[in-house]
Amino acid sequence: FFCINYASGDEYHILSCTRPLAEKAVFEHCYVKLVQGNRILDSRGFFQDAGSIQEPSPFMFFGKCMEAKSNATLDDWMKVTNAYDKYAPKDYSVTSKNCCSVAYEALREIMKSVPSNITDANSSIGTRCKS
Repeated sequence: FFCINYASGDEYHILSCTRPLAEKAVFEHCYVKLVQGNRILDSRGFFQDAGSIQEPSPFMFFGKCMEAKSNATLDDWMKVTNAYDKYAPKDYSVTSKNCCSVAYEALREIMKSVPSNITDANSSIGTRCKS
């Protein structure tokens, strides 16, 4: 598990994360996390079978997280989760509405530039044409 240490444990941080889809998968799953210090407070992922849900096992796979927004607010997190919650499982498309494209759209609700781990995941499938 990739861990980020912060000087202040009181601040909220929103992280953009990727992890293998399975233990040794070539493809990556994109999701976002809300952390305070080294504690995960919440997370959000988008899945073909479940839609927008809390990331089921943030510690199960070795993933990589990048800071998307420091000094985030709970209002920022609400915007992120609302963006995720717009989509149902039926909206899922491997090429256009996948876990990475939804993470991208959610992060764009609170920032102009999305971290490269989201835009580069899976050879940019689903995020290539985003601007």
